Amino acid sequence: MIVFPQVPLAAFIRIDKRKAGRDFFQNSYRWQNRIGQQRVDFLVCDPTTMNPVVAIELDDPSHDNNDARGRDDKKDKSLRDAGVRLIRWRVEMMPVESDIRASVML
Repeated sequence: MIVFPQVPLAAFIRIDKRKAGRDFFQNSYRWQNRIGQQRVDFLVCDPTTMNPVVAIELDDPSHDNNDARGRDDKKDKSLRDAGVRLIRWRVEMMPVESDIRASVML
């Protein structure tokens, strides 16, 4: 696996033209604008295809307020809609290396 830090969602998520239908350009602009400033802390990719395997977010106490939760919900939805698995870990309870490897390989 290859791990990339601080990857913008727009770098690895693309809008599905079939789902966007005839309003592709309008929907594409709106969608791109929605994810334009969002990043994942780490993106794990298959080394052969470079396709995303899993996105990882490290949540600290700054994620505990309503504004941050709203941003996290938008990011979660964008990744879910794109079919990219997301793992969130609290920095206060980081797993050990073997647990990280096991979680990523699911």
